[in-house]
Order: sequence, then structure tokens, then C-alpha cells
Amino acid sequence: MNRALIMVVVLSVSTLHAHFFNEKAKGWHWYQPAAARDDPWTHKQKDAASDKNKSKSETSNGCNVTLPAVDELAAKRKVLEEAMAESILRPTPQAVVKVQKLQHQWLNQSKKFSGVWMQNLLQNPELDATVKHPVTQYGIHLKKEDDQLKLEARVKALSHHYGLFFIYQGNCKFCQGMAGIVKQLSDKYGWKVLGISQDGLMLQEFPDSKRDNGISQAWGIKGVPAVFVVNPETEQVTPIGHGLISLDQLERNLILQLFQKGTS
Repeated sequence: MNRALIMVVVLSVSTLHAHFFNEKAKGWHWYQPAAARDDPWTHKQKDAASDKNKSKSETSNGCNVTLPAVDELAAKRKVLEEAMAESILRPTPQAVVKVQKLQHQWLNQSKKFSGVWMQNLLQNPELDATVKHPVTQYGIHLKKEDDQLKLEARVKALSHHYGLFFIYQGNCKFCQGMAGIVKQLSDKYGWKVLGISQDGLMLQEFPDSKRDNGISQAWGIKGVPAVFVVNPETEQVTPIGHGLISLDQLERNLILQLFQKGTS
């Protein structure tokens, strides 16, 4: 081979591979397989395959999975609704089968979600409301007992700092009924009760009652029976019952008015 031919071959090879040697260093790039090199035809094939897969994934189940989750869910629900409407209007076996299959998918997805939800509650019991608020019959019963004991302890504690005023009329049937309930509260917790008779007739539960000296008007009492809790040190007056109510309601009203309002 003469010198001129050698130069032509060298120049041709240099031209064909110039892009390879002009690349930025990629470590031991000469060790890469030929398929990994910058081949425009290879890139075109990869891009085409990528676009095909992307298009396929975006249109699977008639939904665009690149949408936000809430939109994707809405789209899937729409597919089910459309299938349901079609099966109702034109109830062919094929239409009904389509609905049944879609519903089966929804049920499976719901089952998966429910399973993960329960697993998370086991791993994170602080997220489980039933730990503090049981839903079983036995658990509910025990919770009520515990709540009642706590309530009674609070009502008992309040009796050391407050007194009760029972405003009534001796000839009022509701007042007569309420007198027995107020007496139960007094006997159960040791509350001191001062009865105030608007009509001067004293009820047997509170024989030491006083005649109304204008206190009903001063407190704006518009109906009886009425029960008020009074702080003797601050003379603060708080209503806890109007009309004929139960002992349980009277207890809860005490806690509501004093503990939750921070007046204790």
C-alpha cells in the first residue's frame, strides 16, 4: 500500500470516529459495549419504545395515570358509572358482565386499602380512635363506667367549693318532681342546697327553704323549677338546670358549666 492510500484510510477512520474521541471523558468509556455508545439509531429505537410504553400506560383502563390521584379516581369512577348506565339502559349479557368485572375491581381495591389501613393502625395505635373509644359492646360498657366514675369524682370535688340554690313553687308538680332529684344529688355528693320558694309553700325535701326575697327577679328567673350553682367566695351564680331534668343531666351540666368553662 502506497503512502497516499494509507493517508486516505487514516483520514477516513479519523472522520468516522471523531465524535467518539471528542466526547467528554466518561471514565473507561472505551470499555463500553458498542450498543452503549452514542448511536442515533439506537436512541431513536429507545425513544420510540419509551413513547409506546408511556402511551400504553397513560391509556390503561381508559384512565390517564399521570393525572393527580383524585382525578384518576374520578376517571375510574366515571368508567364504572358509564358502564352501569349502559347496562341499565341496554341490559345485554356483555354490558352486565362489564359492570360486574368493574365492581369486582373496586371491591378488590377497597379490600387492599382496608387491609393496609388496619395494618397501619396496628403499627401506629395512636391513630386508632377505638383505643380510647371502644366500639365493642363490652368495651362501650366499660368506657361508660369509667367515664361515670370520673364524672362523679369531679362532682364530689366541686361540692367542697360550691353550693346549690333550688328555686321552686310548692304547688308546682314539676317542682315537686325536681325536688326529689336535687335531694338525690345532695345526698349522693354532700352538696349543700338552699331552697327558695316563690309562693311561700315549702317542699318536704327542703323544709328549711327560704321565701323568695326578690332573688328570682335579680337573677332573671322566668320559670321554675330552676337550679343554680353558687360560689360563696366570689358570689358567682351559674345556671345548671331549668325544668324537670334527670340526675344524670344535672351532673353533666355541673361539669359542663364549671369544669369546661374553667370557673372551678
